[in-house]
Amino acid sequence: MFGEPESAQFQLRFHLFLARGLPASDKTGLSDPYLIVRLCGKKLQSKKRLATTNPQWYESYAMVVDDVPMPLSLAPYIQVSQQLMNFMWDTWQTELR
Repeated sequence: MFGEPESAQFQLRFHLFLARGLPASDKTGLSDPYLIVRLCGKKLQSKKRLATTNPQWYESYAMVVDDVPMPLSLAPYIQVSQQLMNFMWDTWQTELR
């Protein structure tokens, strides 16, 4: 009755639609973009879109996790060129304003 609290499960759902005008990340002038989500020791990766700077996914994802840290902070992280990372961060910050 007064024991340990039960562990709760949470579901993170997100919809990945598209990106426009990504800077090139290779010598061809294009990129092979994809998205990785890491939360509570779990990892989910979207499908890679080949040779494009305007990728379209139109996919939905769900991830079940235990004990989500609160408050939950979200921030983009891109493991490519510094130029692309700066571009995405500036774009994301602009969208939040």
